[in-house]
Amino acid sequence: MIEINLSSQDLKAGTRGKKAFADLGIKYLIYAIPAAFALLIFMHLFLALLALVGNIQLSALEKKWKALEPQRKTLDEFKQQYAAYGQDADLIKQLTQQRISWSEKLNRLSLDLPSGIWLYDVSANPGEFTLRGSVVSPEKLEMALIKKLIDNLKSDSIFFKDFTAIELGPLQSKMVAGYDITDFNLKGILKTK
Repeated sequence: MIEINLSSQDLKAGTRGKKAFADLGIKYLIYAIPAAFALLIFMHLFLALLALVGNIQLSALEKKWKALEPQRKTLDEFKQQYAAYGQDADLIKQLTQQRISWSEKLNRLSLDLPSGIWLYDVSANPGEFTLRGSVVSPEKLEMALIKKLIDNLKSDSIFFKDFTAIELGPLQSKMVAGYDITDFNLKGILKTK
């Protein structure tokens, strides 16, 4: 069968134009593929160059870090010493705050001491203060004099401010040159701070 195409030449050229356009797209595609590979190679080289520069900077910083090692050790030693001195300073501050003025206490003790009592031993140990003394009374009021001493010490706010209690220890009576003498011990319990 014979086919007759009565369409105009312009319409016939349109089918040819599509084919020419497709050929042109393939031609550009052929140029675009190498350009894309070139771009990928360029990006790869650029990233490799960045990694190389980063490694060089890292090695330079590691060398500086190693060069500073003696200074770091000195600084660490200084920090340890400073911490130790800081603890010592805190301890000294705490001790000065807890300090008891023993000269003031002994002065107040001599003022509070009733007639007929004398002390022969005064000592302080951690947590306690001990008095050893003797009392003589021709009227046989030894116990009253010891009680008066304890009451005087307890009522003396300057003396008693660092104590929680004053306790009477054992008593021992003896005769010396015709006088009854009673030996006593007083123990003051220091406040803990």
